[in-house]
Amino acid sequence: FCNSSIEKVTIENNLTLQIIGEKAFSKCENLQQFKIPFDSKLETIGKRAFSETSIESFSIPVNLKQICDGAFFVCKNLKTFEIPVNSKLQMIGIESFLLSSIKRISIPFNLSQICEGAFSNCEHLKHVEIPPNSNLKIIEDHAFSRISIRRIFIPKQVTQICNKAFE
Repeated sequence: FCNSSIEKVTIENNLTLQIIGEKAFSKCENLQQFKIPFDSKLETIGKRAFSETSIESFSIPVNLKQICDGAFFVCKNLKTFEIPVNSKLQMIGIESFLLSSIKRISIPFNLSQICEGAFSNCEHLKHVEIPPNSNLKIIEDHAFSRISIRRIFIPKQVTQICNKAFE
């Protein structure tokens, strides 16, 4: 779909989509909306799948386990990213949201790793919520560098906060 004029994508309930592949919608500058059912079988959003699009909001399905490197890289219009409370999400990849405009992120219980630069340069990011009983173990280098949060709760289960994670 690269460089297409597509503006809206809707995935039907009966489609058994498990992976959105690498660069699937990358550089679709007109893409503003992507809808996928809450109970979709989608497990992986591939590398740079939605990078450099005009998506404004995105809600992940409950079964999603992995957001790969740069999946929403330079999505300057992305303000809302919703993760269900009972999400199976385990990893947010390198620079997944670099230079996006998200304002809030709620880390789900099952997430164990936030990779290098995942939310770096998200200047509008003011709220990062991590539940006290979270499975989060690793926050890599620059994961939250150059963002606007003033306070964050790090649960005791976190075993590794890497170099300049919150610079």
